[in-house]
Amino acid sequence: MLIMNNRRKIGLGAFCIVALAFIAIGVYRGVLIREELRMRSEGGRLVQLIDEFYEKENRLPEHSEMLQYESEYGIGPFYEKTTDSTYSISFCLGFDDYYMFDSRKNEWYYFP
Repeated sequence: MLIMNNRRKIGLGAFCIVALAFIAIGVYRGVLIREELRMRSEGGRLVQLIDEFYEKENRLPEHSEMLQYESEYGIGPFYEKTTDSTYSISFCLGFDDYYMFDSRKNEWYYFP
C-alpha cells in the first residue's frame, strides 16, 4: 500500500512538471508572438513614413531623422538606405540576432 502511494505521488509530480513545462512554453511563445507583432507594427509605421517621403521627394531619405521619426525602443527600428531605391529596417534582438525588413522583397524575416 505504501509503495502504491509513492507511485501515485511520483506520477502526479511528473504530470505537474510536464503540465508546467507546457504552460511555460505557451507563455514564452505568446510573448514571442506579441513582440513580433509589436515590431511589425512599429516597423510598418517607419515603412509608411519612408514610402510617403519617397513619393514626395522622389528619393529615399539618407537617415530616419529626415522623417521626423524617433524610436521609442532601444532595439529599433533602425533604418538603413542600401541603394538609391532600396532600404532595410532592423530590430536588434541580441548580439547577432536581428528582425529585419527588406524593401526589395517587401518582407520581414529573422537574421541570426
